[in-house]
Amino acid sequence: MQMDNNQYHQLVDHVMLQIQNYLDFYINSHEIDCEIKYNMLIIEFKNKNQIIINKQEFLQEIWMATKDTGYHFQYKNQNWICKRTDINFWTIISQCCFLECNVPFYFNQKK
Repeated sequence: MQMDNNQYHQLVDHVMLQIQNYLDFYINSHEIDCEIKYNMLIIEFKNKNQIIINKQEFLQEIWMATKDTGYHFQYKNQNWICKRTDINFWTIISQCCFLECNVPFYFNQKK
């Protein structure tokens, strides 16, 4: 889906805000830190591993980096879908967070 830059930024900002709001519940109990800076959302776990999510405006994608790999997501049919695996963003980030702290994550996927 081709969209203008304003639409793209609104969609990505909403995703980052959803993640940050969700992780606020876990910050104290599971020693997770989450902050947004310079158009990046950085999630840091007790073990000091990080998940970094950032905007790729030119490509209109979301990129996510973990200690093991990176993911590139495109907006298709009202979902952010991994270009390599065709898996939904929310499924992948939930799995990646679980691997870091062994706590199930169920991110809210509302638009």
